[in-house]
Amino acid sequence: ALLPINNGEDVKTLAKPSMLNLGYAYISELEISATFGVGFFSRLPTTTLSLWQGPLANGFGFHLIHLIAIHKEAVTPFEDIAGQMDRS
Repeated sequence: ALLPINNGEDVKTLAKPSMLNLGYAYISELEISATFGVGFFSRLPTTTLSLWQGPLANGFGFHLIHLIAIHKEAVTPFEDIAGQMDRS
Protein backbone atom coordinates (compact mmCIF):
# COMPACT_ATOMS: atom_id res chain seq x y z
CA ALA A 1 0.00 0.00 0.00
CA LEU A 2 2.93 2.38 0.56
CA LEU A 3 3.91 2.59 -3.08
CA PRO A 4 0.45 3.56 -4.41
CA ILE A 5 -0.04 6.12 -1.62
CA ASN A 6 3.40 7.67 -2.11
CA ASN A 7 2.62 7.83 -5.85
CA GLY A 8 -0.50 9.90 -5.21
CA GLU A 9 -3.33 7.38 -4.73
CA ASP A 10 -5.93 8.57 -2.23
CA VAL A 11 -5.31 6.93 1.14
CA LYS A 12 -9.08 6.75 1.71
CA THR A 13 -9.41 4.21 -1.11
CA LEU A 14 -6.94 1.87 0.61
CA ALA A 15 -7.82 2.38 4.28
CA LYS A 16 -9.97 -0.18 6.06
CA PRO A 17 -12.83 0.97 8.32
CA SER A 18 -11.68 1.66 11.86
CA MET A 19 -12.84 3.33 15.03
CA LEU A 20 -9.67 5.42 14.87
CA ASN A 21 -9.61 8.77 13.13
CA LEU A 22 -8.12 8.95 9.66
CA GLY A 23 -5.79 11.70 10.88
CA TYR A 24 -4.54 13.34 14.05
CA ALA A 25 -3.01 16.77 14.61
CA TYR A 26 -1.38 18.51 17.55
CA ILE A 27 -1.57 15.56 19.93
CA SER A 28 0.94 14.86 22.65
CA GLU A 29 2.99 11.77 23.37
CA LEU A 30 0.54 10.95 26.17
CA GLU A 31 -2.45 11.19 23.80
CA ILE A 32 -0.69 9.04 21.19
CA SER A 33 0.06 6.41 23.85
CA ALA A 34 -3.54 6.48 25.09
CA THR A 35 -4.89 6.08 21.55
CA PHE A 36 -2.40 3.68 19.96
CA GLY A 37 -0.84 1.97 22.98
CA VAL A 38 2.24 2.39 25.15
CA GLY A 39 5.41 2.39 23.09
CA PHE A 40 3.77 3.42 19.82
CA PHE A 41 5.09 6.98 20.07
CA SER A 42 8.70 5.83 20.39
CA ARG A 43 8.37 3.84 17.15
CA LEU A 44 7.10 6.78 15.10
CA PRO A 45 9.44 7.53 12.21
CA THR A 46 10.54 11.10 12.86
CA THR A 47 13.28 11.46 10.28
CA THR A 48 11.25 11.76 7.08
CA LEU A 49 8.38 14.22 6.83
CA SER A 50 5.73 14.30 4.08
CA LEU A 51 6.28 10.66 3.08
CA TRP A 52 4.09 7.71 4.02
CA GLN A 53 6.00 5.20 6.16
CA GLY A 54 5.31 1.98 8.00
CA PRO A 55 3.64 -0.26 8.72
CA LEU A 56 3.71 0.13 12.49
CA ALA A 57 1.85 -2.51 14.48
CA ASN A 58 -0.22 -2.12 17.62
CA GLY A 59 -3.24 -3.83 19.16
CA PHE A 60 -5.53 -2.40 16.47
CA GLY A 61 -3.50 -3.72 13.55
CA PHE A 62 -0.98 -2.16 11.20
CA HIS A 63 -0.73 1.56 10.48
CA LEU A 64 0.87 3.65 7.78
CA ILE A 65 2.21 6.94 9.13
CA HIS A 66 2.36 10.29 7.31
CA LEU A 67 4.00 13.02 9.36
CA ILE A 68 3.58 16.53 8.02
CA ALA A 69 5.25 18.39 10.89
CA ILE A 70 6.55 17.79 14.36
CA HIS A 71 5.96 20.47 16.96
CA LYS A 72 7.63 20.58 20.35
CA GLU A 73 5.27 20.38 23.28
CA ALA A 74 4.76 23.70 25.01
CA VAL A 75 3.32 24.67 28.36
CA THR A 76 0.93 27.60 28.37
CA PRO A 77 2.35 30.28 30.69
CA PHE A 78 0.24 30.76 33.82
CA GLU A 79 -0.12 34.46 33.06
CA ASP A 80 -1.93 33.59 29.82
CA ILE A 81 -4.65 31.61 31.60
CA ALA A 82 -4.77 33.26 35.02
CA GLY A 83 -7.87 35.26 34.05
CA GLN A 84 -9.75 32.02 33.33
CA MET A 85 -9.35 30.74 36.89
CA ASP A 86 -12.46 30.54 39.09
CA ARG A 87 -11.50 32.14 42.38
CA SER A 88 -14.76 31.53 44.22
